Amino acid sequence: MTLEANTAIMAKNIAGYRFVDPVPIVDSLAADLRKRGANVVIVAAHAGGRCDETGKLDCHGEMLDNARRFTQKVDAVISGHSHELVNTTINGIPIAGARTAGQAIDVIDLSLGGRTVGQDVRLAFVDSLPRDAVIARMVTDAVAAVGPRLNAPITTIAEDLSNEGREYPLGNLLVDGMRAAAPGADFAATNATGFRSALRAGVATYGRLYDIQPFANRLISVTASGAAMRRYFEVLAVSRASSVFISGAVITVDTTRPPGARITAVTLPGGRQLDDRATYTIVITDFLATGGLGLAFPDSSAVAKDLSILDLDATIAYLRSLPAPVVAPHEKRWIITPAGSS
Repeated sequence: MTLEANTAIMAKNIAGYRFVDPVPIVDSLAADLRKRGANVVIVAAHAGGRCDETGKLDCHGEMLDNARRFTQKVDAVISGHSHELVNTTINGIPIAGARTAGQAIDVIDLSLGGRTVGQDVRLAFVDSLPRDAVIARMVTDAVAAVGPRLNAPITTIAEDLSNEGREYPLGNLLVDGMRAAAPGADFAATNATGFRSALRAGVATYGRLYDIQPFANRLISVTASGAAMRRYFEVLAVSRASSVFISGAVITVDTTRPPGARITAVTLPGGRQLDDRATYTIVITDFLATGGLGLAFPDSSAVAKDLSILDLDATIAYLRSLPAPVVAPHEKRWIITPAGSS
């Protein structure tokens, strides 16, 4: 399991669990399994990496780093978590990652002696085989049960909205919906890793919006001083775990300045600047509020309130309030210098 689980999963859902460096454990288990007669040892890991578009070159990331550190013989690694194509060999170990959502199948041929005979990641074409009758009936029943809700139209979208990059219009639109869910809130912020799908132009149904926000995160309002907000904006700006979307401000960040002084401007609507002595309210998810991605609000004196609203419900209400077709906001809300840094 990825060590990112420590911050990528809501804290209350992993209470009592420890996520530790897997390399010594894999080495210990591999040695023990060989002694007990195993011919082949395969690691199935919810830990991933990234390569170039072929899946073979410029490979880096958690599972690849782990493979470089194994001291016992591992014959193959089936990798996940990153949702990327991985089809490479590290430290003599074939490592395969089959993208996401059933898009591909890992194929690794091994001899019983552990020698790799062949390795590939093959795209899956769902119409290339006849449907299994039992599974087809189960799917038909499930679709009939939830179809009316999934297919319910919410609004129409003016253009295709991707969920790729560090700052994109879809993220701006959704975080604006979070702020609108708490009348009077000054800001909202959320992590890009919470947005799991793009949104195509045309009719946006409940099901398509659920694909984007499937986690049922609850919205939390946090009220604190402007100085505390400024500190939080710096935490968000320098996050390595995920890019973060902001609503209610354009924030200028100078990454060459020392920690605690990197936010050089917080411009509010109308051109006003953040007042460190004033009081403001920001809406975030309970995932962040409880320390997800290490992005909890840093000021213990802040006042938090559960709004009893799910992020998806806030999105739906906001989209319905906008004139159709909905146009997502394209403006940049983070101005990072030097350009390209984070």
